[in-house]
Amino acid sequence: QSILSLALDTVKKIDVPRKHISELSEISEAQAKSGDIGGAFATLKLIKHAYWRSGPLKYIANAQADAGHIQAALATVKRIEDADERSYPLVGIVQAQLKAGDLKAAFTTTKMIKDANYRSYALSYIGEAQGKSGNIEAVLATLNMIGDKDLRSDALLEIAKALLNAGHNRAVKSIITGVIQPVKNNKRARPDSYALSEIAEMQARAGDIK
Repeated sequence: QSILSLALDTVKKIDVPRKHISELSEISEAQAKSGDIGGAFATLKLIKHAYWRSGPLKYIANAQADAGHIQAALATVKRIEDADERSYPLVGIVQAQLKAGDLKAAFTTTKMIKDANYRSYALSYIGEAQGKSGNIEAVLATLNMIGDKDLRSDALLEIAKALLNAGHNRAVKSIITGVIQPVKNNKRARPDSYALSEIAEMQARAGDIK
């Protein structure tokens, strides 16, 4: 009998309703994180309150996405009643779709993300994939989909970091040139100095100082 199974047996003996439900939620989350999707769903059935079900559902969706079961993951996300709570697992689904090479689906899923911060994370992953394929204009267009300047600068930094770590130094140079040059109607705001200085330091560490 596994540790989580023993924990579940113990929790069933707790006669304090709130404590009982919270412990069941934690066990279901742990089962999902360990990849035991079936066990996580079985424990989830014991949780009657929607608030305590959202946590396990998020991690179950992540586990499904990691396993490549993207449609199942999307169906699980739909079971989360709070739209804001869906944002976290949707980012994981975007990553899985990009891993599968389905850029169009990744964009579709990103549109479902309500929280601006999580949406910018998803767009940065998309920009990273576009940069690795050498499509610099697409990267710039993706960055422009992030309305908040600070979030856009953060996304630029994450994209540059990932590309430099993967050896795509030339792509990073082209992206930086694209984001700082004047653009018609001023649609592309210049990223903040912190992001640019951080990228310059990473380029220097990578030996790309020209």
